[in-house]
Amino acid sequence: MEKGKNIDKEWNDDNVLNSLINDCIKIEKNIEEIKNIDSNIQKNNDSQYFDVMFYPEEENNINEFIDLIKKFGSVSNYGNIFNDSVIITKNDNYQFIIMEIAKRNNKIKSSKLIYKATRDGENNFFNKCSGIKDVVLLIKSDNNCVFGGYTKVGFLKSNNSAFKDDSAFVFSFDTKKIYPVIKGQDAIRCCYCCGPQFYNGVIYLHINFMNVNNNYCGQKNGNYMGFTKDYELNNGTNYFKILELEIYHFTFE
Repeated sequence: MEKGKNIDKEWNDDNVLNSLINDCIKIEKNIEEIKNIDSNIQKNNDSQYFDVMFYPEEENNINEFIDLIKKFGSVSNYGNIFNDSVIITKNDNYQFIIMEIAKRNNKIKSSKLIYKATRDGENNFFNKCSGIKDVVLLIKSDNNCVFGGYTKVGFLKSNNSAFKDDSAFVFSFDTKKIYPVIKGQDAIRCCYCCGPQFYNGVIYLHINFMNVNNNYCGQKNGNYMGFTKDYELNNGTNYFKILELEIYHFTFE
């Protein structure tokens, strides 16, 4: 502004004129940067959760880091989720699943492996899992794909019943995609003659799911949205054999 007052006096000075132009450009860039910062702040204010990946050089550094960020609000350590899994490991990027579950519930308190097919046997699935709510199904197929789903309703041993669950979603671990149920549609099918199912055939497992190769994942026009091709969960292959299956039970604060 001070330079602007003397613009008439300095107009014929090329150096001063160039300086004025550069100052205007800088101001314009600063204004645009402030707008972007303001927009990002607004987005962050609208978000309840932040996903932070931290790999300490020394083991005790993680505690110092957590103590520091606790100043900004409540902190949850999801590093031990799926800790007992042989399907995914702690070094895999499974945070997209955790964040999706957290959006649908209160803060996650814990998770527990309640069923593992190769350990417990397929005949014990309903004995271990029937009636337990807030569960995640993890599958590793013979197509070397990892996928599954979350349901608040859980899996019940019943006589061919379908249940609505607007919190349900399925996911592909390989593509890092979430496929939520279409609200108001049936999400889970339970039948004592079948294994766990995400309706309508999005994930269908036979009662003897570990000993058959014709478990299947459905076409894209089903009760879950976001699919771009048929059999997307299993990389385009409909039928599959299960190499391992795990069920985790989640609790919330």
